[in-house]
Amino acid sequence: TIYNDDDVSVTQDIVATLMSPADHTGTTVHKKVGSSHNIIITPPSGTIDGASSFTLQFENESVSIFSDGTNFYII
Repeated sequence: TIYNDDDVSVTQDIVATLMSPADHTGTTVHKKVGSSHNIIITPPSGTIDGASSFTLQFENESVSIFSDGTNFYII
């Protein structure tokens, strides 16, 4: 589980599961700093902008995500 203000560094593809949308407060920012591995962000329930996951594929790509208590949205 990734919480607000957590820093995550990876050396291989990783699936990062967000906390429950009902418990998710504020906005979380996720960034891929390497060029070799993807970060696949998944919610435990609901969707991210209507999709089951969001993948960071490119070096220095980032995404900010917030929840309305049911689903997640990219801003």
